[in-house]
Amino acid sequence: MIVLARVPSMEYKAICTALRKLQVVKEFGEDGLRN
Repeated sequence: MIVLARVPSMEYKAICTALRKLQVVKEFGEDGLRN
């Protein structure tokens, strides 16, 4: 987490968005991304 603090805010937001999408895939599978 300390490393993420050094990342520019735009990249940090992109990483957070990517992590959320991965979480959705884990919970709902690929169908969750299509909706």
